[in-house]
Amino acid sequence: MAKEHGENDQKCEAAMCYVHAAALISEYMYMVEHQPSLPQGCIAFKQISPNVLQECAVMDDVLKPDEDGMCTGGEFSEKGITNLLRQSADLLMESNMYESLDKVYKLLSKIYLSRRNNYYLGGLHRNLHTAYEKMHHMGKKRQMGCYFRVAFYGEKFNDLNGVTMIYKEKPFTKLPEIAHRLQNMYYEQFGDEFEFISDSKRIDPETIDPYRAYVQVTYVEPYFEVYEKKYRKEEFEYSYNVDRFYYSTPFTHSGSAHGAVGEQFKRVTVLTTEFSFPYVKNRLQVIDIKERVMTPIEVATEDMMRKNEEFDEVLRTNRDGKVDVKMLQMLIQGAIGTTVNQGPLEIIETFLGESARKPEVLDDKYLRYRNRLKFQCKTFLNNIKAALNENRNIIGTFQEDYQREMEENLKKFKLAVSPFIFNPQTHAEVKHNLNKSFDPENSLSRTMSYDYSGQS
Repeated sequence: MAKEHGENDQKCEAAMCYVHAAALISEYMYMVEHQPSLPQGCIAFKQISPNVLQECAVMDDVLKPDEDGMCTGGEFSEKGITNLLRQSADLLMESNMYESLDKVYKLLSKIYLSRRNNYYLGGLHRNLHTAYEKMHHMGKKRQMGCYFRVAFYGEKFNDLNGVTMIYKEKPFTKLPEIAHRLQNMYYEQFGDEFEFISDSKRIDPETIDPYRAYVQVTYVEPYFEVYEKKYRKEEFEYSYNVDRFYYSTPFTHSGSAHGAVGEQFKRVTVLTTEFSFPYVKNRLQVIDIKERVMTPIEVATEDMMRKNEEFDEVLRTNRDGKVDVKMLQMLIQGAIGTTVNQGPLEIIETFLGESARKPEVLDDKYLRYRNRLKFQCKTFLNNIKAALNENRNIIGTFQEDYQREMEENLKKFKLAVSPFIFNPQTHAEVKHNLNKSFDPENSLSRTMSYDYSGQS
C-alpha cells in the first residue's frame, strides 16, 4: 500500500503506512518481550497518528505471540522497526509534515542512543535543523491538501449505495478536476447509466432512479469548534488529526439560493469520518452527519467576521517583515472602494437600523447576535483604518491620489454607519470630527448608490 501511494505521489499517506506498520510491530514485540530502547507499543505512536490506537485495540485477537510461525519475519525486530521509522521520516520530510517528523525522530533517537550510534544521531539532528528552517521560511505557503465530499447513490454501487466519503486530494486541486476524474472513471464503468450531480443540494433517494449510478462531489473544509481554533493556527494544525468537515448551502424561503441580506439563510452540514486525516488511505467513510440552519443575522455576522480575518491575515507581517501590498489594496478596495449592493453598509442598515429594532424581533437570542454583529462592524472599521495607515507607509508617489480617495471613502463610510454601531454621544463626536474634513451633504448614500430598501 505504501508503494502504491508513493507511485501516486501521495507521500503523506505512504508515510502513515510505515508508521502504522512500525506501531503494530512495536505492539507485538512489547507483548512478547519489552525492550527499553524500543517504542512501548502503539501508545508511543499516538502523537504521530491517533488512528494507530483504534487499529491496535484488536491486537490480542489478531496476533498470538505463543503461536508458532506467527510474526517471525525480519521486520519483527529492532532493525525492522528502525527501517520503517526511517522510511516514514523521509516521506514526512518530502510531504512537508515537519511536526510529525520531529515525533518520529524522537522514537528513532531513543534507539540510536541505546546503541550509542552517534553518526545516525548527528544525521537526525541535521535533518531536524533543515526541517525547522524550511518550516520557518515557508510559513503560510505550506500546503497539506484539500478535501472533497463524494456521495454515491444507486444500486449499481452495491455496498457503496448511500455511502458518503471524504477524499483527500493534493494541494490546489480544484472541484472541476476531481469531478472530471470521477466522471470519466464511472462513465467507463457504467456508461449512459451513470449521472454526475454537480450541485450540493440534498438528495432524496426516493426521487432518483435506483437502477442508475449517481455521484455527487462537494468541496469541504475542516471543521473546528471555537475552542479548537485557539490552538489550530498553522497550516499543519489545520490539516493534522482532522475528522470533521463542513460545507454550506445558501437558501432563501422563496426557493432561490441567494437573496437580499435580510432573507439569506445558510445550511451548514458537518460530516464526521471514521478515522482522522492523514491516514493510510486517502478517502474515509462518513459515519455521522449533522446540519444546522443559520439565520440571516448569523450569516451576516459570519460574513463580517470573515472580512476581519482577511484583514488580520494581511496586516500580520510576513516572515521577512513585509506586507502583501497587492492583497492589502484588494481588501481596501473591496471594503470601501466598490459599489456593492450586499456589502457591509447594507448589512449594517438591515440588522442594526431602525427596521431591525421592532419589539417582535428583539428577543434575547437576536439581541446577542446584534451585539456580535456590532462588534464585528466596529472591528471592520478599525481594520480598514489600520490597512490604510499601512498602505500609506508603503505606497509610492504615483498612488497618493488613490490613498486620498480611499481615506475620503473611509470618512464617508464611518459617518454613514456610526448612527448604527456607536452610541449617540460617540456618533456626535464622530460626525463633528469628520465634518471638519469633508462636506456632510456629500454623503455616502449619494456617492456609493446603496439601495436601503434591501432589494437586490
